[in-house]
Amino acid sequence: MLGRAPIILFALTAQLFAASELQTAPQNSAPNTLPVILFDSWRDPMESAFTVSVPRGWQINGGASRRAAVDVRNVVRAVSPGGRVQIFVDDPDIVPRQVPDAMMMRAGYREGQTIKAAWGGPLRLERFRTGDEYAREYTNLKLCRTPDFTGGSEVPDQTAAINRQASAYASAAGVDARGSVGDAYFRCGSNYGYVIATTVLAQPRLGPGARTWAVLTLGGFVVQRAIDIPYASYVLHTMTSTLKIDPAWQARNDRDVQGLTAAVTRMQDAMMASLAQQSATLATRERSNVVSKMPTFDVMKGWEARNKAMDQTFEKDTEVRRGVTVTEDPIWGSRSVSNDYNYYWTRADGSIVGTRTDSPPTVDGGGWRLMTNH
Repeated sequence: MLGRAPIILFALTAQLFAASELQTAPQNSAPNTLPVILFDSWRDPMESAFTVSVPRGWQINGGASRRAAVDVRNVVRAVSPGGRVQIFVDDPDIVPRQVPDAMMMRAGYREGQTIKAAWGGPLRLERFRTGDEYAREYTNLKLCRTPDFTGGSEVPDQTAAINRQASAYASAAGVDARGSVGDAYFRCGSNYGYVIATTVLAQPRLGPGARTWAVLTLGGFVVQRAIDIPYASYVLHTMTSTLKIDPAWQARNDRDVQGLTAAVTRMQDAMMASLAQQSATLATRERSNVVSKMPTFDVMKGWEARNKAMDQTFEKDTEVRRGVTVTEDPIWGSRSVSNDYNYYWTRADGSIVGTRTDSPPTVDGGGWRLMTNH
């Protein structure tokens, strides 16, 4: 018989992150650059389970995807106008896993098989995958049949952080648990993509029992042009750092999953909070450089070694040909924007807006200061 308790413990919902409002001002885009954007709060239309900040004017869909009381995933899809950038948070098709053992194999089960779990939902038999291994597996399965992986690995700081948060709670629940955060960078034809995943493995602390694991969080993007990679990274980290579970929904759901121990619930919350902080830090860092030159973005690390020649080509390309101009500000530094305007303005939240004249804009409450542009 399949181990029930550890499975239930880690049929965890991919709930992401604390809410905050992040706004930037819109402008027209040139062919080779995307505009800085405004974010609006979007509420899950399925169960009102969560809210998340999403780019204004983009196509947004998703919501809570429920297979059982203990198996709910919060899914968001965001597509830019024209489809140049596609962002995804979680996936409704992801199911909890159990590592098959010798007894199961002798009973006729096989790796890769999906069976019915004790709580009624699906359960996939599969060896444990670290975060970076699962990111590659997901890419092959859902994003590209023949990807050219250009980078990616375990993210040690985030992995260490979630394991520190989880250790005390796992002990109280009577299980050994370890998490792994990892990513993968890839090219698929002319497109570029990125996936980051968190996986968690659990097993009884003492005695025999099932080894179960789950994909705790998943996110990423696919873009049509390399110049859009930093822009997509900024949007992804903003979304994942602002996804907030509705307290009333959480209370109702907790009543439905009383089989989850309080210790495991606290462990999940602690791990999610740690991941949220990491994502928020990245979003803050990237906000000051959005739509800037690609080498300033951490998300480009997977391409830098292999695509150095390509990066040099972009650097040599003239601003006129790219349809951009470089703006300078003593706080935000250099940022590339479309060259559709004569004057560019910024403010404390990092927004940029362009005007034809040297009169300060009045949009979104004012507070704009003039930037220097080349």
